[in-house]
Amino acid sequence: MKLEIEVRRERSSVTQGSARVYVNGVLAITFTDDIELVKDGQPFYSEKITGWASVIPDEKYIKGLLYHPLDNVYHYSDRVKEILDEEIGRLEGMRWNIEASSGIRERMKDRDGFEPFVSLAVVRFMTRDYGEEVMDDDRYKKHPEDAAGRYDFQGKLKVCVVEKEGHPYVFLPDERPKAFPRKVREETEGSKIYMRLVMEDGSAEEVNVTLEPDGRKRYVTTADARNDPDTSRRIIAAFEKLY
Repeated sequence: MKLEIEVRRERSSVTQGSARVYVNGVLAITFTDDIELVKDGQPFYSEKITGWASVIPDEKYIKGLLYHPLDNVYHYSDRVKEILDEEIGRLEGMRWNIEASSGIRERMKDRDGFEPFVSLAVVRFMTRDYGEEVMDDDRYKKHPEDAAGRYDFQGKLKVCVVEKEGHPYVFLPDERPKAFPRKVREETEGSKIYMRLVMEDGSAEEVNVTLEPDGRKRYVTTADARNDPDTSRRIIAAFEKLY
């Protein structure tokens, strides 16, 4: 298990902001950030907007979470313990039997060192080390349950790992995993539908759908931002299949 603590800054205006402290990708606490008009030569720790920026370093907020002087009253550190307990429970509850695709099994027969590499890749995936990440880093940290790991074997072969039905599934990028694409989250609010999916290649994608009054659907996918219409069409097709 690894312990990763990260501070993310958010600005609601030029002079106001917050510092969110994440533990292993899970939000633990939010502090009001101290935004000031920065003087020449003064260090600052966030984006500077028309001269205004945070003057509080990340370390102070991390210390505020772990060693707050009023922790016996507010119990901020308990949130860290809860997150770690959840991680321990996830690992203990995971079935460690590895399901491998036909392509993986074939390469285990004829490539020296490949089988132990696959086992190590699964261990890395289970401990949230996703290797060459299929999905961008920020989204993994916000939604670790969507994780898909990708690992490089001797610079010649990529190996993908996802969680499927409670155990790791290992496959090659050009193989279609069983039961994919799959839905990992769906939210509906009025005429709007949000769905998060794991696609055939192990990548995680999102789609926002608006139901128009005339019955038509308007789609916005994560692939649109990448100017990738082919993937966007696949995401929409997966939504229609799974919704």
